[in-house]
Amino acid sequence: MIDKAKKQLVEELNELRRRLAEHKKFNLIQRQTEKRIQEYEKKYRILFENATDAIYLIDPKNQEILDCNPKASEITGYTIKELSSLTISEVHPVEGQDIVSKIFRKIAAGGSLSGISGINHIRKDGTIVPVEINASTIDLEGRKCTLALIRDITIRKRAENRLARNKAEFEAMFNSIPDAAIYTDADRCIIMANPAAKKIFGYSQQYLQGRTPDILYAAPSCCKEQDRQRFHTDSAHPGPHKVMYCRKN
Repeated sequence: MIDKAKKQLVEELNELRRRLAEHKKFNLIQRQTEKRIQEYEKKYRILFENATDAIYLIDPKNQEILDCNPKASEITGYTIKELSSLTISEVHPVEGQDIVSKIFRKIAAGGSLSGISGINHIRKDGTIVPVEINASTIDLEGRKCTLALIRDITIRKRAENRLARNKAEFEAMFNSIPDAAIYTDADRCIIMANPAAKKIFGYSQQYLQGRTPDILYAAPSCCKEQDRQRFHTDSAHPGPHKVMYCRKN
């Protein structure tokens, strides 16, 4: 009987040791997991704080801003605390708030949208800032949130506007040339022709685009002579030279 009790006691001690070892192992795994989570959170926070785009975490139900990064504060002129008391629509001009609200309602329904332009932020001081929006629904610690990355595209818009002005000025100058003028690319494909060229040769702009100027010469030999005169410096004769062209008819 004593041996049996002793044997049972040994078995219970061994079971206790086994459970204690499992408990220690579980605690070790838990500590390791918590450490990894903390490391991920630290990395996320570093990325969040130093991102070059404004980042917003938004409540999909009422579109309130739950959190945002310093770049959001920089773009809007509001403090992070002030932004946390606003909805995402309220950092946009009044005339655009309905559109922004619809965009985020669509995203809240489970979608994602990228490269949305033609949208403006409005700074605290009333300054308009053109932006581009990329947003999607994410699961954050069991809670559905809208993650929005909003980029200030002021510099890009200025460049686009400057390019548009330069293009308009070039076209105005090009179209005002009284003589026929044809603009080609490096492969000698016609990009555009001015009104005088259309009038002289009888071809429409749509017809000429993508074709080479060869169709405008009276004969292939005229085209070759033009190439020799203009492009081959070893045999070229500087200055004006005669070339035979032909009209569409």
